[in-house]
Amino acid sequence: MQCITLEGASLGIDYYFLKPDWSRLADTEQASILRDAIVIAFANCSTSVFAGFVIFSILGFLAHELGVGVEEVASSGSGLAFVVYPAAVTLMPLAPLWSLLFFAMLITLGLDSQFTMVEAVTTAILDQFLSLRSRKPLVVGVTCLLLFIMGLTMCLEGGVYMFELFFFFSSGLSVIILAITEIVGVHYVYGAPMISTAIAFGA
Repeated sequence: MQCITLEGASLGIDYYFLKPDWSRLADTEQASILRDAIVIAFANCSTSVFAGFVIFSILGFLAHELGVGVEEVASSGSGLAFVVYPAAVTLMPLAPLWSLLFFAMLITLGLDSQFTMVEAVTTAILDQFLSLRSRKPLVVGVTCLLLFIMGLTMCLEGGVYMFELFFFFSSGLSVIILAITEIVGVHYVYGAPMISTAIAFGA
């Protein structure tokens, strides 16, 4: 990090970060699908590794404050997000600020997940029923309303139990099985030669 203190370093940072070339947004030239897929995969894994450092540094801090081992405070799922982290941020300096940032992060993470979920569901509906494409706002609205009603079950007295059921059956091994099934299904329907041609065309 000492490189940013070198003479003229601000010129490079200004060119790299503060003066983006907005005209490139209008460039509709097809990008390399293979390259983008590799970059996204590495970016995703790198983000996970970075998040791991953040998570376990907080867990280590909490374990130090409580005088216990990290394994005793490390839990997954809702316990980690809604019990361990809130307890950790209350022990930090400027606790209200960190609490605000933490729950703002949870809200934005949840909204981001909902955007992709709603888009996936509505796209499948509109692809199946082409006559509904002219009424996409209505389809999106009804989809959001139904998901909202289903989510209300988690706000009832047994909501935590319902949440844990959803969490258990929608993550972990089930995601891996679903991903493998999708790969096999796409390969069975389209075949390896067509997929290779599509990748080559995208490149």
